[in-house]
Amino acid sequence: MQMLCFVHGPQRAPLRKLRHCAGLTAALARYGAPEKEPIVPLPTADAPYPDDLNTELLVAGFIRPTHGRDRMVEVKRDMIILTGEGRAAGRVAAVAIDRHDRQVTHILLSQRSQPPQYRLVPVALIMQVQGGQVVLDIFNEAVDSLLIWHGA
Repeated sequence: MQMLCFVHGPQRAPLRKLRHCAGLTAALARYGAPEKEPIVPLPTADAPYPDDLNTELLVAGFIRPTHGRDRMVEVKRDMIILTGEGRAAGRVAAVAIDRHDRQVTHILLSQRSQPPQYRLVPVALIMQVQGGQVVLDIFNEAVDSLLIWHGA
């Protein structure tokens, strides 16, 4: 079985070689091995971002997390965003919806930095929403590879 690891960028390696990936063992114990390998592309910081004309930012929206078993959950501004290892990555600044189908496509991750920086987190990377926290299905090192929001 192959798993995707984000220690020094995306790499494919046999599962037995991924012992250095913190949290992988716990995630596999909790959720079991995936039936098929999920492929969620993480765009590079210089890739194009969603078009501002087709995107609208809201303070809250409903999503269906990957481990939600068909349960819709609300993501709201100021919720804490955690990585797969349980580290704080930032807070929800907004949810981005597609103006045409009104579906949430991304959440806007607010990172503490000067000046403030906002990153786009695809809904496909949201593993769980519970107790005012959003848990992502990526490692802490991969957060900086998410697209930076350049919108107004």
